[in-house]
Amino acid sequence: MQQEQPPYHFETQKLVSHLYRQWYGKMVTSLARYFGLQQLELAEDIVQEAFESAIKHWEQKGMPDQPVNWLFKVCKNKAINTLRKKRFEPLPAESFLNTREQVKLETLFLDNEIEDSQLRMIVACCHSAFSVKNQLIFVLRHVAGLTVRQIARGLLMTEEAVAKSIVRSKQLIREKNLSFPDPDYLKVKENLHEVHLIIYLLFNEGYSSTDGDSIMREELCFEAIRLIKLVADNEKLKTADSLALFSLFLLHAARFPAREDIEKKLIDLETQDRRLWDQDMIALGQQYFRESIQEKNYTKYQVEAAIAYEHAQALSFEETDWASICELYEYLLQSDPGAAVYLNWLIALFYSKGPLVAYEKLQELDSKGCLVQNQYYFSLLGKMYMAMDDTTLAASCFRQAIELTTSLPEKKYIERLLATL
Repeated sequence: MQQEQPPYHFETQKLVSHLYRQWYGKMVTSLARYFGLQQLELAEDIVQEAFESAIKHWEQKGMPDQPVNWLFKVCKNKAINTLRKKRFEPLPAESFLNTREQVKLETLFLDNEIEDSQLRMIVACCHSAFSVKNQLIFVLRHVAGLTVRQIARGLLMTEEAVAKSIVRSKQLIREKNLSFPDPDYLKVKENLHEVHLIIYLLFNEGYSSTDGDSIMREELCFEAIRLIKLVADNEKLKTADSLALFSLFLLHAARFPAREDIEKKLIDLETQDRRLWDQDMIALGQQYFRESIQEKNYTKYQVEAAIAYEHAQALSFEETDWASICELYEYLLQSDPGAAVYLNWLIALFYSKGPLVAYEKLQELDSKGCLVQNQYYFSLLGKMYMAMDDTTLAASCFRQAIELTTSLPEKKYIERLLATL
């Protein structure tokens, strides 16, 4: 007869799972900084063993008063035992109790040390040897602490492909002999471009899913917010771009509660219930935006944050300053003349100057090959025809958009537009 699990078994598993999500990445990066980036797998093994010990110990003896501190202590003890057995640097086994390296181990899990370790890990993984996709996966696994399954779901990849990427990244670390940047990395702000880009891509991956049954993957967005906050709150490291990115993410995330209904149906900006927008998050985003534009160089991230700022301060869709948003997109096009920016500019033009003007510009850009005829293109064109009372062409465009989209919420949204015809 199978024995019943003790009543606290489920609660223990639940707590350990929660702590794993919150602390795995932080603990791995801290230990990897101590042992060296070449010993990343060793750091992972120690942290994994600590969590396994937690499950076993807590189920037998109950929860400790401070479970996080308990995990830190176990990790430190396992690190010391590893150094004794393997006898490798940075901590000499014969004198580990009386060296400054041992003091580093004692302070390894202090909040400021954890943040510093994570910043260094992000900088390290943004090395040119890694592809952008590998950088993104590396950050999600070793800084954010997401599992292979979570990364695969978030990036719409197979678990096998994610696992192979992680293995390849570790091989590159060994082949290129990569290491943690030294403390002087804080003085080299120009190296932040790759860091900003990878965090920006991480947020975009979560904000607009191109496949699956959800339009958003909020866990990716909030992980990007947490990571950019590390940069934006670091007085030595932050730049105008860091502040602008933090602002941009906050202003977008503030609208999350209104982007989907209870049935996971996509709600467009025009019909969102703005009472659901997080006003505290908007206020914080606006504060960081104002701070970011004190240096008036107006980068891509600052302009995108300015556009989000305009949307956030509008009391209703009708009161949105579309003319200003048009100007901001025109400014953005000077440095980023991509198809997506052109399309967003046309949307702003549609609402500020009407469908006819926007349609003429779309035809002009089409003739120059500036636009990609994807689902967003046909959705916009369908709305233009719809506004010009040409329901036949509008329906044709919406059907093309439905065929091209792989996102179920977007598909259903366009189907609802088609049904109105």
